[in-house]
Amino acid sequence: MKIKFIANIKGIYLGYSFDQSTVITIGREIGNTIAPINVDGFSRHHAKIYFKDGGWYVEDLGSTNGTYKNHAKIEAPAKIEKGDSLRCGLMELASFDFIADESAAPVAAVPPPAAPIAPAPKPASPVKPAAPVAPLEPVKPLEPITPLEPIAPLEPVAELEPVAEIAPVSPAKTAAAPHPGGAALRRPTIPGLNPGLKPGLKLPQKPGAIGAGLKLPPKPGVKPGLKLPPKPGMKPGLKLPGKPA
Repeated sequence: MKIKFIANIKGIYLGYSFDQSTVITIGREIGNTIAPINVDGFSRHHAKIYFKDGGWYVEDLGSTNGTYKNHAKIEAPAKIEKGDSLRCGLMELASFDFIADESAAPVAAVPPPAAPIAPAPKPASPVKPAAPVAPLEPVKPLEPITPLEPIAPLEPVAELEPVAEIAPVSPAKTAAAPHPGGAALRRPTIPGLNPGLKPGLKLPQKPGAIGAGLKLPPKPGVKPGLKLPPKPGMKPGLKLPGKPA
């Protein structure tokens, strides 16, 4: 006969089921069947539950706080009935129930059913003879290939005549144009400037230019030899610097 119950350990419910051959020991020492951790009121070996004479019993093992059945402390082994409750320290065991073992009767071996005899296969239909294959026609011999006509030989290409050398062109000479007003002017040669000009060449005079040695006519309204009045802030007798030529 199996025993089933529920253990309430500080609000945590655990279900247990044991066979009648098991001795259920309760205590705080490791090795007991039920050994709650961090639960007060337990002795090292507090109580035990076991099967005897067709029933389950609970027995206190000399614990300090004792074992209670239905809120009554037990002094000797007490038989557990269905619906009882036990208390060991701060752990409560309740909802006890018992399940009878159902020994299964041996089942007689049943011989396997005889396999049905398969019907005899139907005789195969005779194979029809294949139709005779027509003989192959002989292959005609290939006609000989006519030879190709020879290609006319190519004419040699005429050689190119050598190109005559071109005579070098002589540099052009630049003649100096006479200045309309007199002697020709010479332009100084500065190294790095006027590339292509040879020293000693004379540039032509621009039309309308004033020739060398000519004097400019006086401005109208100004008599020669007259002196201009001095400007304000200037001392009399000073001469103005001449204009650059």
